Amino acid sequence: MLNIKKIPLQVILFLFFVGCLSCFINSNNINSHNLQQMGIESIVERGQFNLDGSNTPGFQPIASATSDVMQYKNKHYSWRQHGQYLIGSIVYFFLYELGITYEKDAILAGGLITLFTSVLMVVTMMILFFNIALFMLNNKLQSFIITTFMGFGTMLFSYSGTTHYDVYATFFLFLSFYLLFQKYRLPKASSLLQVIAAGTSSGLSLFMSFKSLPIVLALIVYVILSKSKKDLLCFFGFIFIGFLPSLIFNYFVFGHFFTFPESVGLSVFKEAAPCYFSLSNVVSKLYIYFISSSTSVTFFSPIYVLGSLGLFFLPKKYFAELIFLLCSLSFTFIHLSTMNASGGCQYGPRYLLLTIPFVLIGLVGYFNKENKFLCKLESNIPVEKLLYFFGIISIIIFLPGSIIGVMYCDMSKHPFFPFISRIMTGQIPDFRFINFGFSLIFVSIALFLLQNSQLCNRIKEKLMLFDEKYGLKWVYILLIMLIATWVRIYHLDEIPLGLYTDEASIGYNAYSISQIGKDEHGQVFPLFFKAFGEYKNPVLIYFAAILIKFFGPSIYILRLTPSILGILTVFYTYKLANVYFDKMVSLLSALLLAISPWHILFSRTVLDPSSLTLFIVLGLYLFSKGLKEKSDNYIILSAIPIGISFYCYAIAKLFIPLLYISLFFIHFDEIRKRKKCLLLGA
Repeated sequence: MLNIKKIPLQVILFLFFVGCLSCFINSNNINSHNLQQMGIESIVERGQFNLDGSNTPGFQPIASATSDVMQYKNKHYSWRQHGQYLIGSIVYFFLYELGITYEKDAILAGGLITLFTSVLMVVTMMILFFNIALFMLNNKLQSFIITTFMGFGTMLFSYSGTTHYDVYATFFLFLSFYLLFQKYRLPKASSLLQVIAAGTSSGLSLFMSFKSLPIVLALIVYVILSKSKKDLLCFFGFIFIGFLPSLIFNYFVFGHFFTFPESVGLSVFKEAAPCYFSLSNVVSKLYIYFISSSTSVTFFSPIYVLGSLGLFFLPKKYFAELIFLLCSLSFTFIHLSTMNASGGCQYGPRYLLLTIPFVLIGLVGYFNKENKFLCKLESNIPVEKLLYFFGIISIIIFLPGSIIGVMYCDMSKHPFFPFISRIMTGQIPDFRFINFGFSLIFVSIALFLLQNSQLCNRIKEKLMLFDEKYGLKWVYILLIMLIATWVRIYHLDEIPLGLYTDEASIGYNAYSISQIGKDEHGQVFPLFFKAFGEYKNPVLIYFAAILIKFFGPSIYILRLTPSILGILTVFYTYKLANVYFDKMVSLLSALLLAISPWHILFSRTVLDPSSLTLFIVLGLYLFSKGLKEKSDNYIILSAIPIGISFYCYAIAKLFIPLLYISLFFIHFDEIRKRKKCLLLGA
C-alpha cells in the first residue's frame, strides 16, 4: 500500500507544475510552430530529414511555414540544428504507433509532443532549481516561491507551450550545471559519472541550438574552478560525445562533418548572419534587451533583472557559482552583440531564454542575512516584499503570452495590452489539455494536504477566525459580484446584436479622443460632444477612450466600459445599503440589482444613462457614510462623484438637486453641524 507521507515533496511539486503548464498548451502555439511539427513528422513517417511530402493540412506548401526553411539540392530543410526534431520524433514514434498522427489531428499530436518534451523539460528544470535553492536556503517555502517565479515569471512560462529548440537547449544546459553543482557541493554523492553526464548534456545542448555555446564555455570555467584536471579532460571529452550526433547528421545530410544547417542557411538568409563585435551593436543590444519598453526583459520580467542583481548578494562560499553565473550572462550578451538579429515574432526577448534558470539563482541572494549591505538596505526598504511584488507582476505579464501564444510580431509595442484585448474579446485558442492539467493540480494539492495534516488544521483555524471576525458576508458578496460580472460581459460583442447609432457615435468619438485627442469635429478634448444635432455627455466617452487606448478598438472593449461601471454599481449598492440596513438587506439589494434586466441592459449598451447610476450610488454612499461616522472627509469626497454625475446624463441636472434637497431635510440636524465641509464639497 502506498504511504502518502513518504512521497517526496519534489514529486508532488512535479505533478503540480506539470498540471499548471499543461493547462496552457494551446492550438496557437502548435500552429505557429508548425515547422517543428513538420520536421518531427518527416523523420517518423517518411524516414527523412527534408520536409517534403507531407499530407497533413497546413504543412504544405512548405514556403508558407516559416523563414527558417531553406532549399538544398532541390529539397526543403530547416536551417536550425536538428536535435529538436530528433527529440520530438522519439515521442511521435510512440504516438504514431498508437494511431495519433498529425494528419488525423495535428493539434492533439502536437500538444502531446509539447507535453512530453517542452513541458516536462521546463518542469524538470524547476525541480532541479528547487533542489539548488533548497540546498542554499534550507527553507522549503522560500525555495518554492523563487522556483515559481523562475517557471512562471519568465519566458519559460510562455515557451513551455512550444516545441522550441531554445527550451530544449536550456534544459540540457541547466541539467549539466545541476550535475556539476551536485558533484562539487555534495562531496558524499560525488562521482566522475556526474562529470560525464554533464559533459554529454552540454554537447547535446549544442545539437539543439548554437546559442548554447556561451553557457557551455561558462560551464568549462566552472569545471576549471574545481581545479581538477581529470574533471576538465573528462568534461571536454564528453562535450564532444554529446555533440557527435550533430556531426553525424551533418555528414549524412550535407556531406561533411562540419557543414552545419546554419552555415548552409546563412548563405540564403544573409540578414541573419553574424556581424563583427562593435560598440554600436553593443549599445543597440543593450537597448533592445534591457531598456526598450516594448522588447526588453526589464518590461517583460522584472524578476529576471532582480535575479541578475541578486547574484552579487550570494554567500561568499558560492564564489565559484557566482563566477559561472556571471560568465553565463556576460558571455551570452557578448554573443548576442555579434548577431544582426534580435529575435523576430516573440513574446519577450527570446534570445535571453537560455540564461533564465541561471540568472534566477540570484534570487537566493536576497535571503542572505550575512550580507551587510543587504541588511542595511532592508532597514530602509522591504526587499523581500518588493521581490514578491515584482515576481507576481512578472507572472501577470507572461500570463497573456501563455494564453494567446508566443508569436507577436509588432516589436514597436509591448504585447501585454493587445493580448489582454484579445482575451477579453474571446479571441483565444483551443486548450486540449486543460482538464488533464486541472486533474494533476487537484491530485498534487490533495497529496500535499494529506501529507501535511498540521497545515490543514492551521488552515481550518484561520478560516474559523476569519468567519468570527468578518462573517461569511464576503463570500456571499463575492458570489453576487461573479453573477453580476458574468451576465454583464458574456458575449458582450454579440448581445445586443450590432451597435445602435448612439453607441457607434460614442465609440467613434472615444476612438478619436484616444488617438489624437480630438472629437469627430476636430475639437480638442471637448467638455460636450456634438453628434446628430445634439450634444453627448463626456463621462462615458472619456472612460471608453481610456480602454480603447490600452486595448484597441472593438465592440467588446467599447461595451466593456458600461459593463465595468455596472458591476461597480452592484458593489456600491451593497455598501450603501449596509450603511442603513443589516447584512441580509444589503446582500439582497446587491443581488436584485445584479440580476435586474433593466440594469443588465444598460450595462451592456453604450448609452449615457449607463454611467449615471454608479456616480449617484457612490456619491450617496460616501455622503451617508460621512454622516453616520461623523467624518467630514467622506462628505467632502462624496462631492466628486456627485459632481461627475452632472456630466453623465441630462436628467442628473434635475434629479441630483431634488435628491440632495430631500437628504437635507431628512438629515437636517447632522448637516447643520457640518456647514463648512458641505460648503467645501460644493
